[in-house]
Amino acid sequence: LAWTAIRMMASRLQQTHAESLENETELNVVSTSVRRVMSCLTYSLLEFVSDLQEPELMKEVVLSEVSQQLWLRGVTGFKFSREDQALWEYLLVLEPVREKLAEVKEKVTSSEVSIYPLLVGSPEAAKDAISEDEARFLEFTYRAVRQAISEKKQDQLKEWIQEAFTRATEQRGRLVNSSPVAPEKTPLPSLEPTPEEIQEEEADKEEEKADNLRKKDLELQFLTPSDAEVEEWEQKKISRNEREERRRENAENRLTVRKEAAADRIAKLLLARIRFCREHREVRRLLKGHVPWLAALRFEHGQILYDECMRAGLEGGGEDGGEDEAEAEGQEDREGEGKTKIQALDPSDPAYIKKPKLPRRLRGPYAALKSFTQAVNLASRGRAWTLMLNCCMQALNVVKEFFSDEETRVYISHLLRDIAEAIVKMIKEQDDLCRGVASADLTLTERQAFNPPYNLRSYKFSDGVIYRVYGGILTGGDVFDVSAVSRLLIVCLETLMTSERWVATINIIFELHPHVSNMDNLMDKLVKLMLAACKQVLQANDETNQLRGQLSEKENRMNYLRKETGPKGRLAEGLRTKAKERSQAMQEMDEIAAEIDKLNHRILSLRFLNIQKLPGKNVTIRATYDDWLKIQSDIGRDKSKHAIELERCRMALKNFMREERLKKSRGSIKQSSQEVLMKDNPQNDDTATENEGAQATEAASMSSEKAQVQEEGDREAEAMTRAGAIEVQYGRCISVLREKRERELLPLALQEYGEILYFCGRHREAGLAWNDALDSIFTVMNVGRQWRDLIPTTLLTNPPAQAQRSSLLKKYGLNNILLATVLCFKLSSLTYRLDLHLQLEYSLFAAHLVALTFTCGQPHPSRARDFADYTPRELTASDPFANDSSMCDAATLADASSFCCQVLFEYKFYLQMLPFASFYQWLAKERIKDPASYANACAWKARACVHIGAMPEAINLLVNTFRGVGLPSILSVSQASSVGDSSSSFLKSAFKVDEPQSYSQNDKEIRMVSELKLSEQLQSLYPDRVKFILELVKIELIITYCGVKPFWPQQDENVSELCTLSEGLLEDLRKEYFGPLSGDEDALRQSQTGEGGLMNASLNQALSFTAECDLIKCNLMMKRGFYSSVLDITAELCKLLEDKGPIQGLAIKKSIDPKIWLKVRSMRCQALLRQSRWTFLRQESNRVLQEMARLNEQLVLRDIMTYQAMHDLHQGKLDLSMATLEEIINKATKLESTDLGLAVLYASLADVQKELRHIRAALHSIRLAETIMHEHFASLGLADMKNKYIADAFELVKVKVLRAHLEIQVPDLDKNNLETSVLLCNEAETLMSGLSYVSDRTISKLHFARARAKRQLSSLESAPLVWGGICRTDDAEKEKQDENKQRVLYEAIVSDLKAALRYASRDAFDFDSIRSILLEAATLNGTRFESRDQPMNLHRSIRLLKLACEFSTRVQSLQKLLKDSQGSGEDPPDFLVRELEESLDERKRSQSYWSYENEQLEQRQLRGMIYSLLSQLKEQRFYLFDTDHTGLRISKIHQFLIKSFTPYADTCAPIEEDELMQVQVPEAGLVLLQWYRTSDGAQQDTVSLLCALSPSTEEDEQSSKDCYVFCVEVNKSWAHEFSREIASARWQRDEDELGPGPARTEWDVSVYPSLGRLELQGEEAAARKKSDLEHFMMLTNKDIRLHVGGLASESQQTAEEASLFTVQELDSIDNWFNGPGVAITDGRVCNFFVDALKSKIADHVRRCKE
Repeated sequence: LAWTAIRMMASRLQQTHAESLENETELNVVSTSVRRVMSCLTYSLLEFVSDLQEPELMKEVVLSEVSQQLWLRGVTGFKFSREDQALWEYLLVLEPVREKLAEVKEKVTSSEVSIYPLLVGSPEAAKDAISEDEARFLEFTYRAVRQAISEKKQDQLKEWIQEAFTRATEQRGRLVNSSPVAPEKTPLPSLEPTPEEIQEEEADKEEEKADNLRKKDLELQFLTPSDAEVEEWEQKKISRNEREERRRENAENRLTVRKEAAADRIAKLLLARIRFCREHREVRRLLKGHVPWLAALRFEHGQILYDECMRAGLEGGGEDGGEDEAEAEGQEDREGEGKTKIQALDPSDPAYIKKPKLPRRLRGPYAALKSFTQAVNLASRGRAWTLMLNCCMQALNVVKEFFSDEETRVYISHLLRDIAEAIVKMIKEQDDLCRGVASADLTLTERQAFNPPYNLRSYKFSDGVIYRVYGGILTGGDVFDVSAVSRLLIVCLETLMTSERWVATINIIFELHPHVSNMDNLMDKLVKLMLAACKQVLQANDETNQLRGQLSEKENRMNYLRKETGPKGRLAEGLRTKAKERSQAMQEMDEIAAEIDKLNHRILSLRFLNIQKLPGKNVTIRATYDDWLKIQSDIGRDKSKHAIELERCRMALKNFMREERLKKSRGSIKQSSQEVLMKDNPQNDDTATENEGAQATEAASMSSEKAQVQEEGDREAEAMTRAGAIEVQYGRCISVLREKRERELLPLALQEYGEILYFCGRHREAGLAWNDALDSIFTVMNVGRQWRDLIPTTLLTNPPAQAQRSSLLKKYGLNNILLATVLCFKLSSLTYRLDLHLQLEYSLFAAHLVALTFTCGQPHPSRARDFADYTPRELTASDPFANDSSMCDAATLADASSFCCQVLFEYKFYLQMLPFASFYQWLAKERIKDPASYANACAWKARACVHIGAMPEAINLLVNTFRGVGLPSILSVSQASSVGDSSSSFLKSAFKVDEPQSYSQNDKEIRMVSELKLSEQLQSLYPDRVKFILELVKIELIITYCGVKPFWPQQDENVSELCTLSEGLLEDLRKEYFGPLSGDEDALRQSQTGEGGLMNASLNQALSFTAECDLIKCNLMMKRGFYSSVLDITAELCKLLEDKGPIQGLAIKKSIDPKIWLKVRSMRCQALLRQSRWTFLRQESNRVLQEMARLNEQLVLRDIMTYQAMHDLHQGKLDLSMATLEEIINKATKLESTDLGLAVLYASLADVQKELRHIRAALHSIRLAETIMHEHFASLGLADMKNKYIADAFELVKVKVLRAHLEIQVPDLDKNNLETSVLLCNEAETLMSGLSYVSDRTISKLHFARARAKRQLSSLESAPLVWGGICRTDDAEKEKQDENKQRVLYEAIVSDLKAALRYASRDAFDFDSIRSILLEAATLNGTRFESRDQPMNLHRSIRLLKLACEFSTRVQSLQKLLKDSQGSGEDPPDFLVRELEESLDERKRSQSYWSYENEQLEQRQLRGMIYSLLSQLKEQRFYLFDTDHTGLRISKIHQFLIKSFTPYADTCAPIEEDELMQVQVPEAGLVLLQWYRTSDGAQQDTVSLLCALSPSTEEDEQSSKDCYVFCVEVNKSWAHEFSREIASARWQRDEDELGPGPARTEWDVSVYPSLGRLELQGEEAAARKKSDLEHFMMLTNKDIRLHVGGLASESQQTAEEASLFTVQELDSIDNWFNGPGVAITDGRVCNFFVDALKSKIADHVRRCKE
């Protein structure tokens, strides 16, 4: 549908383009905005189709989109957007495009067509394909580098990156072809006149002045000048004018010469400078395009270096040339960094601070950090803010990993300063952009071209949004983690403070303050740093002023002494009287000179700190300090006193914990150094010297150990004293917080208070503090025990459609939810470590709390099952962790996730575990970035998926973890992702859960999983626990695939091969970790020193691994039926502690996990139960119950108590068994432990209640069981898919079938019950179609219940039930023609009965079920329908009654087979052979064995198998609802006996389905009597007697052809009288056989197998006779009421005995009371029953006539 919509849009756009060309309009170019949207939609569609793994559909979609792209490239004037280009590049790497690459190259000549198809699989070829003149070489190089990293091809990446930087530098260098001309530094030609001209001008002025004086003098004398004078004056004037004109011309000439000289200089200097500037403008333009890719390449270079450091540990970059190499690598992009070259101080300068030498172990991390810093500077210059922040975050990871302490951060302070300044620059430019102001860093041209966006807004750093301008509109782009960036800034500033770079700290904080003033947590930390830095600068100013004052005094004194000692001074040289004073003055002068030098040196050293104003700002340091003091007071005014007190407590706790960690680290270093010295101590060959040295060494070591112990004790006492003081301080603070009702601060204080209490060893009080913290968060008392009232469990497993979980998150807040999760983890793992019930409760509470975090508005799954294939990339839109580190951090939450997931898995809460595991994956991958933790999360999640049947998801997780795919990289993904990082690199399993084991793809997937191995790199990366869990999940996955049926191994050859493979893998895994537990001291020593096969694993870990392997093996042995092997394995595990020495045993006992041993003991109980060893079961279960009571375990306790209930049932204590089950259920209900186990308990209780005829109570129990199972399997997604691998899904079918039986057995049965029964059977049949296994017994019960319900439903809908009739022998042939005219309902019921008969006879011959089916069919045919087939149906009823009576003899035939066990067979069941051998070993100890000593082995084996079969049949009812394992054992024994023992096969010959439709001609004297409850809902003491009597009398010939087929409703009183009459006849017969005489007083009778051997003498005989008769009647009546007892046999009469009423006939009459019925053909016996049932027959004839 999506693809169709996109094609329609593309077609419409092409049509619009064609129309625009025809109409010559401006619509001839497709709109860029529309294409952007279409490109995004197409990319999403391609990703979706790729996930579906449909290659044909993928090919079709890709080729269609390629055609669209080619058409766009043919459109004139089309401008590609970034989305179009990204889509085109993505298409080029796909397989369908690479197949048609030649065709694409013909139409598109761009370079990416030649490079991108080579990326996947061959990044080296793609790198080589980049041409020398390629303009986009940096982009293509980056793509090749990213693809090579994703394909683990990192050999030449450094050379590629270096080559790209060199090439970029050369390309920029080629643009600069000129250089500025050096100036000549000579003046221009002068404009001043020459000296001659000056003299001439002065002479002219003097001459003119003299002439003017002459004229004035003549005027004063009133004289007239003569003509000669006048002419002379005129001549002089003309001459002067001529000379002045000449001088003017000379001045103009000089100006012209100067201009020409200036022009020459402009041509030589200025034009060259202009040319140079234009070239550099081109360089800047080119660099603007290069900078993002240079930054990305430098980022990848840092990734490579960081990865090398992580793989090499702390020895990364340890070669001597590492630092020089890092320096050389950083030189190539110096121009790109945009850093001004600063003249370094001379080492002799007083202000010079020598750079500390970088340790060898930090050279690799330093190079990585420097590379990241260079990437930060490049990205900052290119304003690639998202890439810059990614680089900053990875730099922070390097700092945390390798530069975590203050000593190492000194080496990197200058790098972190660059990072902090880049972040501040980003914030300032973002603020300028939002205000519409051009940035100060822009050039003049960029400033002139800057246009402010339209929708201006106020910028807030706390929003975490990077704004950009698109189309003149200011829009919000990427988002970033504000708290993470804030933490990075604090780390940078703290590092600058550590390095004493006070001015840089002040400047950064000053520029940062206007943008973060609204962030209280950040401001609280900035204030402290700012004030500390300002104090240092002010102290430097004060010190400088003091030094200058001292210097002034010293200089004045020096000047005075110089004057005194001068030539004219008082202490001038040569004065003898002043010689001594002069020498003192000279000495003082030397001292003063030295002090002046020191003062000057100190002043010069402080000159960079001695500043009055901030650099570049007109703000003094003193004013800044005063302002920040006011800010601090404002922040303190906003805080309450108790908040300040809490901060003091936190600071004290933080310092205390830091000191304790330092002490521990120093102690471990000291201990390791001592061990190294002991190992390096050379051995002495001399024995005596060696002994003496050993004694001396031993004495010295003992004294040193005593001193060390005393020192540790003193240290511990001191630590406890300090911890007690902190505890008292916290106590006061908490009291104040409680009084003030501080809901936000109180949980934090209580959490920290619990930590210090736990450190002091007061574990119980610590638990109380943590519980109080939980209660204060949710304001609920004891919320840890009542959390289900707060958070319903169905909100996680199977939420309703309109569930509102987000309201809880909004109410309490995300930070409080995460804090509560941490508190639950601490309570579960620390406080309640030995209280398993509360440990599970708090783990469940934590799981539901974590699930609430996925309701924060992001598109997360809402059902737990959907988390199986979901790994969140982001949890919330903002940072889920508070800025305050006291709340909770990612590492603690990861520990909580790991622990709680294991607890939930051990208690089989797999669904509740899935969201927790997804949360764990997110923490490990996105927050702490730990590959080992991520692999651990994937392993546990895959294990849970296996157990819920999510096989494809489990395979994906397992394979990706084994291959290392998806592991968190040490660095996060850069802004431009590579092709190899797409989701296609992850495995997408093609496993089909709705297909059987024969499906080839499933088998291929499982075999691929079985061959998985960890690479050497992952072997060193993953810890032992993770590697063990991965191997265990692989084994469990194969076992789950092979074990869809509850027996092992499977019969199919391929599956059987996998079964054997899984067992081999399990045994290999166990051997790998069993070394230290096998008693080998060398292995033990190696495991303790880390040199053995355990790879530093502890003994507890080894024992845990071994126990888990053995428990899985025990489950397989249980499926095989090897119960004794299970007992042997568990006994070995239980003896491990006893067999170990004192050191090893003590180590194990201190850290043992009690849940492991409870599982082992429970497994022993289960094996004893399956073996029916009831006495040992009682003893073992009592021991286990004592241990569980000590540990407060509740879930496994239910199983053990259920075993005890079965033991009570075995002893005949039905009421006690029911009371035990009710007690278990009531306790589980009270504890709200609603799971699948509780449903099985309800079903077992229903079985017992059904046995006691408490039908309504049983129906109520089974309905509750069905409800629980429905919710459980609905949450597993059984309703959405036919998953054949969901464990125990067939239990739901069994529950529905049992409920269907109970629905038709309720008193006052009505139509609703019958319809419900039919509906339940239909639902169960529908459910069975999607399951791999349902037992034949269950299927037979299903069809039988539906047939019985339909029959009774039809009787209710028609006339009242009239059963039977009078059948004549000559009517049989006449009615055969109507056999094909049965009604639809009749055919449906018969079809169900046939199916029931078929499944009841398939694997194990169930006599009771087959007899019930035959009698049900007889009842169906005997029912009076309004049909012409009624006579034929009566003949069928007679035939079916006859078959039912024949079945009454088969068990007695089995008893006779025990005496004649002749036969042989091949391949008997392994479990049975083993049990017979064990039984034989036991029998050899008794005397009775030797009577069979000469018996053949095969004969003895057959007899044992028949005994085992009969005992299994007898014991089957004691297992209540869990009878599948017994049914499988009976089936295997039955099948073997049929193949190997012909008499048994004849005895258990199955009845064909067609027998249900056969007819029987009644014989004369036929007696067919069968007990059967024909209708449900009747009274409990009433049962039906189905009779078919054909009496033969000579008086009435007609009656000989009649056969009375009728039903007698027999109640308790009638049965009593009838049984008394027959019992009396039997007793009289036995007495008659003894004969007259003394035998009546002393006789011995052994004809009562049910009563035992009777020995009666004298008067006791009469009393005993009466009591035995009453006891026999009681047994008979009980058998009648409960339908339970032995079986009857048909007498084989000769011709002479046919007319006699013999003893054998009476035996037959007697025995049918003990069993279901009798079938006799004898006239006298028939007449006897006719007389006994005369009234019933008369009533029956009357009804037939009516």
